[in-house]
Amino acid sequence: MTTKINLRLSPAAASDDALIKKSIADSLSVKSNAITGYNLIKKSIDARSKQVYFNLTVEAFVNEPFLPYTPIAFNFADVTHAAKKIIIIGAGPVGLFAIFEAGLLKLRCHLIDVLAEAGGQLTEIYPKKPIYDIPGFPSILAGDLITNLMEQAAPFKPGFTLGERAESIEQTPEGHFIVTTNLGTMHKAPNIAIAGGLGCFEPRK
Repeated sequence: MTTKINLRLSPAAASDDALIKKSIADSLSVKSNAITGYNLIKKSIDARSKQVYFNLTVEAFVNEPFLPYTPIAFNFADVTHAAKKIIIIGAGPVGLFAIFEAGLLKLRCHLIDVLAEAGGQLTEIYPKKPIYDIPGFPSILAGDLITNLMEQAAPFKPGFTLGERAESIEQTPEGHFIVTTNLGTMHKAPNIAIAGGLGCFEPRK
């Protein structure tokens, strides 16, 4: 039979295949060798107390051949040389997700951010902090969210100018925009999006 069950495990147990199978067997009151395999359906972290737990939802196979889940492969359009381009100011989570949405519209993206790494304050300030307001994720570490967003954006091969602040925006007679950074780097595109959140990071004085 196959059955869907929920598990609450320590980080160590949640990363150990044998312990997951044992936990499944214990939950179903069967022997461990009866569990022929499982598919992970959902995984979230509960860090509300000192003891961190992972909540897993799995599809368990009991005394029958295991059928591994095969993800659907999506073929995204190659927009590396697309005629249409968009400049995104801000490489935080909103800017990174915009790469995916723009890519579906066959727009080539270039992001500008004053920080040396993509991810905004999630990378710069609290990458190990769990956050709870992301659709589809009851809880996720801020750094893991940025990793996922970068992976999601990767098929569209975005460009990045990091460590430079977008200083000015000018519009040409043809309706294009020219964004100039504090270091004098210039980028031109017919489309522009500002995903700057609370603004660029500045050192406290």
